[in-house]
Amino acid sequence: MSVHVDRIFHTTHIVEDITPVWKKHMEVFGALAFRETYLEALDVDMLCMYIADHGYEPMAPRSDRSPLMAYLKASGSSMHSFEMYVDDPREAAAEVQRLGGQVLDASDTFFMFHPRTTGGIIVQAAADDRDPLGMTGNDPYFLPSWNPDWLVGHASGVRRLAAMVFGVPDVERSRGFFTEILDGKDLGTQPAADGTERQFVDVAGEIICLGGPAADGDDPFSQYAAARNSCFYALCWLVSDLEQTEAYLTARGLRITREDCGLGSFAVEPDDMFGVRHEFTTVSYRAGDGNG
Repeated sequence: MSVHVDRIFHTTHIVEDITPVWKKHMEVFGALAFRETYLEALDVDMLCMYIADHGYEPMAPRSDRSPLMAYLKASGSSMHSFEMYVDDPREAAAEVQRLGGQVLDASDTFFMFHPRTTGGIIVQAAADDRDPLGMTGNDPYFLPSWNPDWLVGHASGVRRLAAMVFGVPDVERSRGFFTEILDGKDLGTQPAADGTERQFVDVAGEIICLGGPAADGDDPFSQYAAARNSCFYALCWLVSDLEQTEAYLTARGLRITREDCGLGSFAVEPDDMFGVRHEFTTVSYRAGDGNG
């Protein structure tokens, strides 16, 4: 029996300072922040926010005591991982091991999948708790009025997250993790904006896009997939109109690139968004959404 994923809570962005990252994502995407704190156990400042329907969490290690400082020094500000909710982490961790996977730091409330199990992607699992940090329990997702389309109509044109995009050394290995160890649904392959075929998986209603090295290994995405990193390549956003979104972004001084895109038609230069590659598409990969 595979591990049931209740919900993907957020992606994690490792940064030097959460404040300018917070301000930039509010300015550009109208991001809704709902939880800010210092975590003594990890020696990090962190903030939770929503960009459209997607939970996004910048974390800034304060000192070498933080287990995340080594990552920051090695990789700079960049996307690091994502976290999912499961009903019972102890039980889920045991099931992962029964299925041949490996876990790290297992407890009653949390564990991590060993990267050898995921194909290199850093994935965390936590108890399905509306107040995981014992703060105010103010995650808007749990409000009766929550609507995942709340950002529709924003000047950016962003509607929802189209996909989390990962560059992995072995697509089949990562696909197997999501669909055999987890209860994700294999959506097969579809072309990215540049025509390259990518593998898609639905995990708890969220779309995972997997790409690996090309046969000649000469393109930048192949080089990324073959390198030692977190495998987290980009966040790709579903927008209403690509021209509208591009005009909006450039008017705010953000540089646009059509090079090295993993899925979307264009991206913001990662250096302009603290190392995150934000890509944009008008294609929805969710079942029943249709395209455009």
